[in-house]
Amino acid sequence: MNVGEYGVVFVFGSSYTLTGYSDLILTFTKPSGAELVASGADVTINAAERTTTAGVFAGNTYALYTFADGDVDEAGVWSVRLTFQDTGIQLISLPATFTVLE
Repeated sequence: MNVGEYGVVFVFGSSYTLTGYSDLILTFTKPSGAELVASGADVTINAAERTTTAGVFAGNTYALYTFADGDVDEAGVWSVRLTFQDTGIQLISLPATFTVLE
């Protein structure tokens, strides 16, 4: 991924089945420490199996976010965490990292 790109679908795999959670939040931390928070209708799950360069994800075990124009504005190593919430429960994933090129 490069600075300035958009329309790119980000796939975040989870070891949990994500169906039934009322809110999914992807928190991206940019190299500067600024955060990009995606939630609500912007973060979706899919019942179909999905194959990516990072591997194969079973249906309902990954969250999807499509980067919008202006989201990817810093080069360097980004991190991302998935928070899933429902009544009486909140789970936060371990962070994953990826590199954005200039």
